[in-house]
Amino acid sequence: MARAARKATDPVETDGRHQRTQRSRERLILAMVELIEAGNPWPTAEQVAIHAGVSLRLVYQHFNDNESLMVQAGSFQAARILPLLNPVDPTLPRPERVMRLVASRDRLYQSIAAFRRAALLREPTSPTVARGLQEFRKFKRKQVIELFHVELDPMPAGLRVDVAAELALVASFSTWDELSRRQGLAREDVRRLMRRTLTSVLNDSVPGQAG
Repeated sequence: MARAARKATDPVETDGRHQRTQRSRERLILAMVELIEAGNPWPTAEQVAIHAGVSLRLVYQHFNDNESLMVQAGSFQAARILPLLNPVDPTLPRPERVMRLVASRDRLYQSIAAFRRAALLREPTSPTVARGLQEFRKFKRKQVIELFHVELDPMPAGLRVDVAAELALVASFSTWDELSRRQGLAREDVRRLMRRTLTSVLNDSVPGQAG
């Protein structure tokens, strides 16, 4: 009896159960991510279970609903793309900054395209997803403002707000997706047009300082 009690509270066994639980959660999260990246914007719990090779019951043992699984998949995706979010050096010449920003955003958007489109579908009905998307938009806008602060800082307040919004829009996922998916442009053409538009916004707003 005492031996059985000790066995029930064996820290090694408890740790093993914890590791199995963690592996199961990670397996389900990865299945959700893989389904989305394969083109399914809204995988059901049953589809996730089949893809992960587990029972539907196991999905609901780890996640209350489909949205909570989506949120965890989003966190997994965010951690994976961190290396793509390194800022461009703001001391570089303007043409170099423009070129590097566009290249960086293009790599980022190529990586997250399927997942971002899935999140956009859920945004109107999921406060958690909507909040995550809004925070990411703010982060990217802040990056753009910091990168072009030399041009933006001397501007009158009203103009500075307008130009910052224009720059953020040109460098956004929405613009990239419109050019690449909806207009069907080749990847290099998308980059070229984004560079050209960013440069035009800056040149038009900073007289005598064309990059």
